[in-house]
Amino acid sequence: DSAFYNDFARTCDRLSELRGVTGMISPAHLFHLYVDTLEYLRMKRLVPKGTISQEDLDYFKGEFQNLKFYDGLIYNPKTKVSLIIITLNADILNSPDRISLIESIRDPLFEFGERNNREIHLSGLPYIRFQNATYIKHEILLFTGLAFVVTALLILVLFRNFKTLFVSLLFISIGVITMLGIQGLLGFKLNILTGLLPP
Repeated sequence: DSAFYNDFARTCDRLSELRGVTGMISPAHLFHLYVDTLEYLRMKRLVPKGTISQEDLDYFKGEFQNLKFYDGLIYNPKTKVSLIIITLNADILNSPDRISLIESIRDPLFEFGERNNREIHLSGLPYIRFQNATYIKHEILLFTGLAFVVTALLILVLFRNFKTLFVSLLFISIGVITMLGIQGLLGFKLNILTGLLPP
C-alpha cells in the first residue's frame, strides 16, 4: 500500500543522503530511459520524490512492471522481495569511519523492518568486514578477560598469596599492553590471528 511504500521511500532517501553513500538503486530509486522531442535519449527518475498516493502508486507500479530491464533484479514478484543496492565511498571503507557508516545504514533498515513487520537481510563485502571486525573485537575482549581470570585463579591456588598474585598480574598486564603498543607502532592491524596474541 501507499503508506508502506512512502515509509520505504523515506528510508531509502535517508540512506542516500548519508556521508559515504555514493549511489543507490531500489524500487524507490529507479530510473528509466526515454526519447525526448529532439530525439535525444534521456534518463529520469521513475517515481518522483515525496509522498505518493495509492492511485499514483498503482500507476507507477504498472510502469515499473513494464520495464523488463529490472525484472527479477530489483523486485521478485514470486517471493515479494525487494533489493536495495548501495554503493559506498572506497576511501571511507578503508578507514575507521566505515564502522559508523555501516551502522548508520543498518539501523534505519532494521527500524523500517520492525515498523512494517518485514524481515531485513544485509549482505555485501563491506557489511561482512564490519561483522568480522565487531566479532574479533568482542572475542579479543572476552578471551583476554577469561585468560586473565584463569591465570589469576591458578596463581592464587599455587602460591596462596595475594601479594604474589598482584605482582604477577601487574607484569602480565604490562606485557600485554606493551605487545599491543608495539603491534600498533609497527602498523599491524588486529585480525583473527593477531587477536590470539593478548590471551
